[in-house]
Amino acid sequence: LFAPDGSLFVIAAPDTALDRFQRAWLEPGGRVRVVARTGGVRGEMPILATYVRLSGDQKSIAILHPGALVVLRCFVILDWSVDVAIDAVVEREGHCQLEAAGGRIVVSGTGTVPQDETEAHSLHPDRRGTLRAFTDGGKLIWKIDQDEQDSLWFQISLALSSDGETLGTVSADARESLVRLFDAATGRQLWERRAPRSTGTTCLS
Repeated sequence: LFAPDGSLFVIAAPDTALDRFQRAWLEPGGRVRVVARTGGVRGEMPILATYVRLSGDQKSIAILHPGALVVLRCFVILDWSVDVAIDAVVEREGHCQLEAAGGRIVVSGTGTVPQDETEAHSLHPDRRGTLRAFTDGGKLIWKIDQDEQDSLWFQISLALSSDGETLGTVSADARESLVRLFDAATGRQLWERRAPRSTGTTCLS
């Protein structure tokens, strides 16, 4: 992430470790660092950020990583964080699961929420889709969770208009891709369109 005025940028890296033969492998965690234009480090957190966005007023940084949304105020102070049922967080070009604009921060995706011990240890537990919209200050505005009767939503991607008023999402099941448009202030769905699913990464803008 680069600030529009060039005052700072944010970098993230996974943790690595060495085995007895000095071969490196990736650890589950990582670190994210906020760097000033002069090169000085303004702040650092011990998490691996998958998506990073500036808030609409450009006073906070929102960070999404598996299982949690974290917001830094003034770029270096932890303002608030919340657990989210999103653990399949994968960075792909043209694909986004975090957006911020117009005083709103919205996250989307799929996560595993086991219902019982059997499901918790399943090789292929159900992954349910979820949408969460927050104010910049951390208040939950609205949420949408996939109904258990629906076909599984796979990796919802989203796009938020620059004024934060309109939200688009795209998801896919085994057969179709589904595009939805929402009122971002209320979560009310405005329309949806379906198309046969194709191979490759589905992008949204």
